[in-house]
Amino acid sequence: MSLVRLIFLIVAVSIAGPGASQEGTTGTNGTITAVSDAATDAAIAVRIREILAELGGYEDVTVTVAEGIVTLRGTTASATEASGLTSLVTRIENVVAIKNEVTETTDIVRRLNPAIGRFQARLEQLITILPLVLISAAVFVSISSIGWLISSRRQPWNRIAPNLFIADLYRQIIMIVFVVIAMVVALDILNASALLGTILGAAGIVGLAFGFAVRDTVENYIASIMLSHPAAFWPQ
Repeated sequence: MSLVRLIFLIVAVSIAGPGASQEGTTGTNGTITAVSDAATDAAIAVRIREILAELGGYEDVTVTVAEGIVTLRGTTASATEASGLTSLVTRIENVVAIKNEVTETTDIVRRLNPAIGRFQARLEQLITILPLVLISAAVFVSISSIGWLISSRRQPWNRIAPNLFIADLYRQIIMIVFVVIAMVVALDILNASALLGTILGAAGIVGLAFGFAVRDTVENYIASIMLSHPAAFWPQ
């Protein structure tokens, strides 16, 4: 009987062993470790401070760690930055819990600094691309002027059109074509292809709506011209 009891004891220990050996470790299911030390807390605090220093804007935020619990205190320029600290610190290894006591600052100067920084960055970007903007504007004006010169001439539109209304329609179509070409070339110089697609799409929708709106008026006008001057359309 003693041999049987010994075998049973060995089997029981072998089954319980793996579970017992995992105590005190952090598993993938987010369990809390049973052991914490000052070195781990210090490493967590240093890592968080390094990340905040690299991001910038968190100079007034203090970080303390005890038993894996991170405490954040201080102020930031916006409430979004303050609330975003929680999700950021959660990703740090060995963090047990987070006490985010960071609030939005009431200092007007600090709250305006990010907006001033963004304005300065956009101004610098504008100065950088200003030569391209001037070149694209000059190209747009030049091509549009050519279209205006061609469309403003009476000939050959009056000669090839059956009446003055159709001649004016030809002129407007030519002007629109040149304006679209000028826009395409100017935006291509600025490398704004995405904006070009948006503009052309919006122009197509507006043109379609305008066409439906004036369809009856145009049809009535053409019909009246045909009835008033039948010889212009059906020569004898």
